[in-house]
Amino acid sequence: MEKKLNELEFLGVQYLYELNMSVHKNNVRKVFEILVERFGSDVVEAYIKECKIKYPGHPIYSNL
Repeated sequence: MEKKLNELEFLGVQYLYELNMSVHKNNVRKVFEILVERFGSDVVEAYIKECKIKYPGHPIYSNL
């Protein structure tokens, strides 16, 4: 079953994503490893799907 994030979950993942992007100097792989560790793969997959819709053409999300 496909996970759907509510707005609070989405914002929580996005906050941790942005925080870790600044800490890890845009190491996308490391950041997503941290997100999966913290939230689980189903939440991170749902986050990526929503980001692809919200930010079409974004270089990071379009390559995932």
